[in-house]
Amino acid sequence: APQLRYKVKMNKFEWLAAISTQQDFVTAGPGGSKPSFLSNSGTPEVHTRLMYKGDKLLVGAGAGFWSVMPKLETSTGYATTEKVSGMMVNTFAKLDLSKVTVRGGYLYGKNLSGLFMFGGFGVSSVSEDGKTVEEYEPIAASSMWAEIETNNKALNFGLFAGYTKTEGADNEITGDVYGVGTNIDSYFRISPRVTYTSGKIKLGLEFIYHSAAYGERDNYSKVINTKDVDACRLLSSVTYYF
Repeated sequence: APQLRYKVKMNKFEWLAAISTQQDFVTAGPGGSKPSFLSNSGTPEVHTRLMYKGDKLLVGAGAGFWSVMPKLETSTGYATTEKVSGMMVNTFAKLDLSKVTVRGGYLYGKNLSGLFMFGGFGVSSVSEDGKTVEEYEPIAASSMWAEIETNNKALNFGLFAGYTKTEGADNEITGDVYGVGTNIDSYFRISPRVTYTSGKIKLGLEFIYHSAAYGERDNYSKVINTKDVDACRLLSSVTYYF
């Protein structure tokens, strides 16, 4: 995404602040996903991150905030300036040991469709004065993941696991909902893998099992009456380094 970034390094610490627009990853709203929802608001996304990077340990935390304007005009032709905000906080870590490397992270936020995560926003009320001005309510979601892999020269094994969940809205949603996976309560994935490296060639094989809990939205956009849908995939790869 187009952005302005300021970074400060202090020994093993690094602090970053950035403002950005949306380009490839954009917020979902009326008529689809569009970068204009953010530009209509007249304000950029704001992000900050603090990270510590030692010889074996990397750990950090970040936060972001944005505001989008889904419509410039109501369905009855009146100008509207109603906005809906979004936010996220996340933590991450990596530990390098002699035999293995361990990684993990956690993220919570609201109106996260621009990150292609569950949640988004919905219409919480519509004015009854004939102007049909909509007010909006963000929908929250969270995710966590962990991974471990060996550090051998030739044969290596790895295991990844991740989980994400729709947390719903703080206030009641009475109208349309816009976002990603708005009818999914949670999603789980686990994927073991093995790689073999010989010279400039690397062979890989990964098995993926994942499950999504589909259901119905209640008045707070939490998903109820769910049914699990499972699937699995087997992936292979060949990489040549030059």
